Amino acid sequence: MTIIGKILTVFLFLFSLVFLGFAFTINTLNKDRQTGKSWYTVAMDLRSRTVPAMQADLKARDEELAALRGQIATLSNEIKSMKDNVSKEVDQKNNEVQRARTEADAAKRAFEKSQIDLRAALEELDKRRQEVTRVYETIKQKNSELAQLTTDKTNAMNLKTQFEVAASSLAARNQSMELQIKDLTEQVESLQVMLNDPTKRVTSKTAPLGDVVPVPNDVEGIVKAVGQGGLVSISIGSDAGLLRGHTLEVFRLKPTPMYLGRLTIREVSPHEAVGQIIDPKFHKLVQPNDIVANRIIQSR
Repeated sequence: MTIIGKILTVFLFLFSLVFLGFAFTINTLNKDRQTGKSWYTVAMDLRSRTVPAMQADLKARDEELAALRGQIATLSNEIKSMKDNVSKEVDQKNNEVQRARTEADAAKRAFEKSQIDLRAALEELDKRRQEVTRVYETIKQKNSELAQLTTDKTNAMNLKTQFEVAASSLAARNQSMELQIKDLTEQVESLQVMLNDPTKRVTSKTAPLGDVVPVPNDVEGIVKAVGQGGLVSISIGSDAGLLRGHTLEVFRLKPTPMYLGRLTIREVSPHEAVGQIIDPKFHKLVQPNDIVANRIIQSR
């Protein structure tokens, strides 16, 4: 054996001792200090205790996972249903929005049309106002013309009344003249009687000749009664200075002032007299308590 071989043999022996020491140290370190068992044995014991618990826990977790999966499936179905419902609601809302837009467009068109109609109505109203203004001016002019015509009519009626009063007065004077002629005839006959027989005397309560309507001033009475043919009985007589042939005015003050013509005295007594309405159109208008006077009294 060479020296190198011997040296190598010595090194191998030394390395074997070192390895044996390491192996002993490792073997010592591979044991549990509390139980003295090897780590393998400790690991197997730990496995025999831990694995069943872990398997049970794993099974429980699997069950929980299955339950969660069921919940997930339920939630998925609910989510799908909700998505479907939401989709339907969205479609419904979209339809409603579309209808609302359509209605809004229709309302907008209707509003625009109403604005056009309103402008046309305002223009028509303005035209009507102008027409009303023209009509008002025409009515005002017609009212002025009517007022003028009314004034003319009133003047004509007054003139007519004046003519009627004048005609009545003339007729009364004619009748008075006829009565005076009759009375003169009677006076002549009386004078002839007196000439033939001076012992006889004839009195007369007739108005004297030449005095057509010699009625005293401020003579006033009332109608006591109304008879046929325009005959009326009045409340004054010869005590007020009345004579046959005198004429008096007949009128009414209340409730509505009214002229009722003129009467001629036919018969006279001291406290009353009988007269006849000259104008036949007033015969039915005269009533008791109407006023008779020598002139028309405007108010008492």
